[in-house]
Amino acid sequence: MEKTEKLYGCVRFHAGENSWRLEWSDKGKRKCKSFSVNKYGYDEAQTKALDLQEEISKELRKDEFPKRVRLMKMGIEKNWTPESIAESLRRQGVQTLDEYCVSVLRQFDKMHGKR
Repeated sequence: MEKTEKLYGCVRFHAGENSWRLEWSDKGKRKCKSFSVNKYGYDEAQTKALDLQEEISKELRKDEFPKRVRLMKMGIEKNWTPESIAESLRRQGVQTLDEYCVSVLRQFDKMHGKR
């Protein structure tokens, strides 16, 4: 079975504008791009919106991978257990839970452009 890549955004027909529209979110900002049926024709406008969705999704997936690696290095994984967190703390030389929480919050803020 072929692996399907995650697509970002939503492509839909906007009857009021007679266009195909891609709507997506990038770093918390809502964005959209419309392709006019009057200009491109129904099928071509839809194809352009879907192609743009694929292109944007590729770019957003590139940004996603390094974040996952950084989170894994910090010991934050999808299937974490108290034991795995404790082991991660020991490897990082963190003595208290407070130190760990502060370091995680700082890393999170850096990844999301805060502070």
